[in-house]
Amino acid sequence: MKARLFFTIVAAMPFYAYAADTAHSDDNLQTKNITVLKGDVSPPVTGDISNASVETIAAQGDAVLPPYVPRVLSAHISDLPTLRDFGMFLAPDKGSEDIKTLDGIWKSFNSYSPIILPSGSHWPDNAYVPTSNQENSSDIPVVTSFGRLGGSRPGYNFGEFGIGVPYYGNGVPSFTHDDADFTFSRVDSGGMNAKSFVPLSLFESVIDTPNEGGQSGTAGNQASIVSRMFTTEKSRGTIQNFDAELYSGGLNYYGGMDVNKWSHTVADGTNWIWDNIQELYEGHPYYCSPDESNVCSVKYMNEEDMYGVGPGDPASVYDPTAGNRMMFWLTTNHNINYDSQSFLRWSSNETVFRYKIMIKKDATGKEWMFYGLNQNYIPNAETVSITGSISGSTLTVTSATGPITTDMRVWNSDIQKEVKISSQISGPSGGIGSYEIADVSSETTNFNISSAKFTLGKSSLFGTTGSVEPTYIFQKGAKFNDGTLVWTCIGTWQYDLETVFKVGGANDPQSGYVERIGTLMTEETDYIYNAIFDFSKASFDPDVTHVFARLQKDMYIDLTADGTEQGQNNHILGYHSENSSLEYDVDKKPVFTINDTNGINAHALSVDGLLNFSRKKYNDFNSKPSLWILGTSDGATTDGSNNQGDFFINRYGDSSFAEGVDYLDQPFSITRVDGKVHINDGLAVENGMTIHGAIKTDTASISGSLYLGTMNKDDILSLNTPSEGEKIFDLTDHEEVIYRCPSTATCGWFPVLYGTALSK
Repeated sequence: MKARLFFTIVAAMPFYAYAADTAHSDDNLQTKNITVLKGDVSPPVTGDISNASVETIAAQGDAVLPPYVPRVLSAHISDLPTLRDFGMFLAPDKGSEDIKTLDGIWKSFNSYSPIILPSGSHWPDNAYVPTSNQENSSDIPVVTSFGRLGGSRPGYNFGEFGIGVPYYGNGVPSFTHDDADFTFSRVDSGGMNAKSFVPLSLFESVIDTPNEGGQSGTAGNQASIVSRMFTTEKSRGTIQNFDAELYSGGLNYYGGMDVNKWSHTVADGTNWIWDNIQELYEGHPYYCSPDESNVCSVKYMNEEDMYGVGPGDPASVYDPTAGNRMMFWLTTNHNINYDSQSFLRWSSNETVFRYKIMIKKDATGKEWMFYGLNQNYIPNAETVSITGSISGSTLTVTSATGPITTDMRVWNSDIQKEVKISSQISGPSGGIGSYEIADVSSETTNFNISSAKFTLGKSSLFGTTGSVEPTYIFQKGAKFNDGTLVWTCIGTWQYDLETVFKVGGANDPQSGYVERIGTLMTEETDYIYNAIFDFSKASFDPDVTHVFARLQKDMYIDLTADGTEQGQNNHILGYHSENSSLEYDVDKKPVFTINDTNGINAHALSVDGLLNFSRKKYNDFNSKPSLWILGTSDGATTDGSNNQGDFFINRYGDSSFAEGVDYLDQPFSITRVDGKVHINDGLAVENGMTIHGAIKTDTASISGSLYLGTMNKDDILSLNTPSEGEKIFDLTDHEEVIYRCPSTATCGWFPVLYGTALSK
């Protein structure tokens, strides 16, 4: 078809050609070898000139064409009449005359009589646009030029963009060669409506055969449109294979939506569906040397640029859903439902393929989903693949991957109903040969399928609804029969989009190849005035745990990165699997951990204000102390059976284990007032207590001994700001000293006077 179309155009053109500055007349109508003159002439052949035939042209190259039917020259010219054939000159000095001629004949043209501008012709005036009042798109003509025009043509101009669209009348499509090698254009103006929903160009392709299509998972398969461009070593500058430009000038707000590229994909079957696939291959990779970054080649899969002027919605500072500019807007909608799609509703005697979903409303108007299977359907049933053909009701098998038995169902894309093998006609039992097939529903089976692949199996893939609508059971998991089908209730209307963004690839270090991604998402330069991620208005399924993010073990959050190598991993937070703890590391050393079994461990703890510890009842929390600070001993346990920790406190001591005591009502609290630490109800210490420095308390009840800190005399005297009443044991003189400020003496360390030693 392509070869014939090309030949027709090329062959027809030489029969009429005009010089750009020559007026139209029969004297100047010439061909390469034939001159047609006015008046009576002696023809080169005998007989009437009107019956003279054009020489039959032989097929060129490998083309195989049927014999040509001889036709007269006038018939050839009438196939492709130009505007000169209707009296126009299309010459530079004939503009006024051509306008009068075209005004008189324009309205007689329609889409069935295209207007042809010969190559090199001149439009009467670049400001002249014929008037069109057609009310039907089929009454609007088509302007075509076979070659570039010799002068200017009319244009619908957009001076701001430097664009003038070829304009031969309102709604008039044109195919010319002035702005590009091939220019398709149309201007719908003047309040016309004849072109509503009529595209400028339309490409349609229907694949209704199993014998077409390419290799799965590769480019270059059966396609409707293919655009190829190649750049070579000699190319320079920026090259574009496809350029889509939309200049939106409407002032309609919500009433008008201008879309540059709209992709609309409808999945009606069970094929795997991609709305969009983009691939970038490095066919000849080049190394990017860190020593010569200026010679590195850059590859971008996508670049999304958005420009404009003006502030955003003030509410977008705190509301992530407020705003009129969005770089990416990903949405789902409840637009596939019981009311919008008739194929989702039940109908009588309908053939249903396995697992098809049906929707039904209950008495309250709530939508429920059901999937259908043949009552004899066998999940994961074994199948046999065969190659063969079907003629009428006879299946001829030429190859098979397994034995064939009667009652096996026959399936391929040409068979849209339940067909089974009823008997074998010829050939080895269950092998290559001929088989009789029959429709399960007893309808006449009459197929004409040439060599193709079929699938045979015991399971029934199709079912048929009954003549009367069934009684529905609106309960998840409920089943009910309908004709040869059984419907299963899935639940109320639901649509799950499992993943919005997924990044994956091939990675097999054991086999010697590794694919890596440096950063999945980054931002630079632009200010962020709300948040990097804002899920303040996110909605969660109430039946699941609400999780912001899921991280692997030994995966950390870097809190102080600055985009430099030195600034990475200095302050990180994450779960350390070897230590079974959540850790905050500074310079790769843990300073704060929350262990799965041993609780909180901090190198230092400084508290200003109120520090309040509380816990559940003892029976609900496997630990006796309310506050436990572990020391260097490894023997401490959370159940209180080992008390080798340095310090642990329970406010009510052993008495707190008495029956009826509620630990939720008895917390341990320490308050800091006026620079002093106050312990509620005093401080009780059992089994000894060592204090380095000083301790102050309103009351102290000590069971056992109180051991003072020890220091040499020189160290005691070098203390900077001792407090009056502070006691230390002097190891030099072996005596207890107290810091006093007597009214009659200077402050200092005074020995404490004792009586005689105790004796029995």
